[in-house]
Amino acid sequence: MPDILAVTAWDVPSEGFRWADAYSFGRDVNSTLERFLVANASQAWRRYWPLEDTPGLFRNFADLEPSEPAILDFANRYGALGIAQGIEIPAQKPSGDSDHEETFDFDFGNGERLALWVDEILGLRQVLRVWDALQVLAVDDLQRWFRVEDFHGALRAVYDPGEAFRRRSIRTSACRRASSRNSSGTSRMRRSGASPRTRPRWRSPLSAR
Repeated sequence: MPDILAVTAWDVPSEGFRWADAYSFGRDVNSTLERFLVANASQAWRRYWPLEDTPGLFRNFADLEPSEPAILDFANRYGALGIAQGIEIPAQKPSGDSDHEETFDFDFGNGERLALWVDEILGLRQVLRVWDALQVLAVDDLQRWFRVEDFHGALRAVYDPGEAFRRRSIRTSACRRASSRNSSGTSRMRRSGASPRTRPRWRSPLSAR
């Protein structure tokens, strides 16, 4: 094992994580609320060395149910993925405010998309499926999953597991309701001649994946 991997440490906040409805930083009028994993404010962090302390962690991750409770439990045990991005979390309205009064105040922070967690879980699950088949020379399975095709005069192997292994869209009912309320408030702002506050769009280095 390369020394650099053997000494790689990972930190977990002592107060764990939570799920939050938020926008990607730099939102515009077309942005929608998404679910993000956000670290709770913590005074201490627990450090561990994944490849030494939990060498089978990648198997646990691939077997993880792609749901909010399961992902939250995993993150509280082993930490986040390390792919956080800037987010804008709508501020909570005072309890006495009317449901029809919109607020455009936000808390700013960092979080990891639920959709990215699901993609990584399902993606690694497929990688291990192929790896395990190679270890036992499961030729029939490999021939069923891969096909060779011509690509501009060259041959390439294409993986086709016969099932979707990337999520298409994940939005909770809470996100849909909040997004609908926000759209209504934005429409009223447009009619009154005002415009929602925007900032230069922040682009994650992972967005080109």
